[in-house]
Amino acid sequence: MHLRPPFLIAIANKQVGIIPGTHLDSPNPWFDKLRRIHWDAANRRYIFSTADGFYFADEYLSEKLVPAPAQPPVSVMGCNVLEAIDNNHLLVGSFSGMFIWNSNNGRTADLFTGKPYLRPEGMARPIGANNVAGFAQLGDNAWWFDYSRGAIALNEQNHPATMVAMPDEMRRASPMSLWNLALEIHTGRIFEHLVGSFYILFVPLAGICFMLVIISGFFLWRMTFRKKRVKKDSNQENRYNF
Repeated sequence: MHLRPPFLIAIANKQVGIIPGTHLDSPNPWFDKLRRIHWDAANRRYIFSTADGFYFADEYLSEKLVPAPAQPPVSVMGCNVLEAIDNNHLLVGSFSGMFIWNSNNGRTADLFTGKPYLRPEGMARPIGANNVAGFAQLGDNAWWFDYSRGAIALNEQNHPATMVAMPDEMRRASPMSLWNLALEIHTGRIFEHLVGSFYILFVPLAGICFMLVIISGFFLWRMTFRKKRVKKDSNQENRYNF
């Protein structure tokens, strides 16, 4: 139910403790935490992108990790792009958008609008206007990948808006894998051609239906169980009275 919006918004900024004995109950402090690592050659340090934010460490990892004092926004889905622009600036991309981050003074600006990033008060949106899924530097051209729109040139004024189309021979020789088909069903995108953007409601509605089945099934079982119990007690009482 909470895997996708709108119910995801209600829990996006919430955290729960690890349940003992489960898969996540690991003695490894980095388990399911590390997202990306960048070697900052200009400042001789590592920059770690984790589920808990960005951290700095010296080149020998001899001291404890230091949290970055001011950090760019990163979606709950994790950091997908962490690339150096120059000695002080990094390109940070996630489903929250693409931002230019000065890792020394903490200043952050939106790459697409050029406006400084101001951290919102209260609960923020889990995703932004641009869902950045990846980044590629192809020669002199740079491309970023939108989750829905695909590859887009980073500077569309100097470069074509789309990448070279996949050759038909490669397309025919590479059909969709079973894993990708399962993913399309899992996310509900397989219904997009029927209901359009409303396919996003498939997962929460399916979760609600399963929850209703479980709750109603429990009450039906409880009612049937109680009736059998009452009938059994009544038969025993009549036998004793006889």
